[in-house]
Amino acid sequence: SSLTPIKSMKPPCSVTSEKVVSAIEFDTKDEMFAMACDKKIKIYNYAYVLSSKNEVQQPLQTISPHSHITSLSYNPYFFSKIASGETSGAVNIWETNDASNYMCWKEHQKRVWSVDFSPSNPTLLASGSDDGTVKVWCTNQQNSIATLRSKMNVCSVRFNPFISDQIVFGSSDHSLCYYDLRFPSAPMVTLEGHTKAVSNICFLSKNELVSSSVDSTLKLWDMSCGDSSPVRTYSGHNNTKHFVGLSCAGDYLTCGSEDNSIVTYHKDFSGPAVSRNFDSSEKRGTFVSALLETKKECLSCSQQQWGC
Repeated sequence: SSLTPIKSMKPPCSVTSEKVVSAIEFDTKDEMFAMACDKKIKIYNYAYVLSSKNEVQQPLQTISPHSHITSLSYNPYFFSKIASGETSGAVNIWETNDASNYMCWKEHQKRVWSVDFSPSNPTLLASGSDDGTVKVWCTNQQNSIATLRSKMNVCSVRFNPFISDQIVFGSSDHSLCYYDLRFPSAPMVTLEGHTKAVSNICFLSKNELVSSSVDSTLKLWDMSCGDSSPVRTYSGHNNTKHFVGLSCAGDYLTCGSEDNSIVTYHKDFSGPAVSRNFDSSEKRGTFVSALLETKKECLSCSQQQWGC
């Protein structure tokens, strides 16, 4: 098995050590995708990009927030709306058809690392911040409707796509906190096992989730086991400094690596199933900064190029 590139494209901004492609997000239909770099969100038609012979692609739309973008999340039902988390602490919802701002919240006191729309309730959005809080927002209200507190910086937050009231976040204290939003005063369970900050989370099923960390591991957790210890630990990629991408599709887990490669694991095996290096001529220090899988392909970004 191998990961074969089917398209390569120049990044949507002038990439430097200070400007990486920080997020990629597909809409629910896998027809459009958004890429964030520096202070721009650029929207592309996926089928058109694949069919085009050009390395340089012109976006259908460009959105220009006021600060650097850290994360993106498309609304699961209203396909033209996308949320962004920003270094300023702002959380925004944008209208991709005309680049207008639909909603802006400024309750976070520090950088927002992660935003996530609820897959089962399109009016709910969560954000996690360096201020040690997770905010839950309703798209038709001016203020947050719930606040979850962490001991340290919150690096990633995800709704359980199978159970509408459940949410999990990972933080720089190396743990994940799993909440039922109907009882927000304390987590249902705290998952411990990583030795450094938890940078990304994705769900495989209603009970299974995967976390990545800058300890160079992924971990599989099963809520049905009644145990707060990981079921399996995956190692074989390099991740000790940056927040590299993580994506899950079926039984496969794909993450970025700081050696400018992407690595895919099968959930039943601790070692890599397959990996793919970007061009070895890339300058030293480049890394895969974001990736996302559709039903058929994996879209990945390094500091110098992106491919699928």
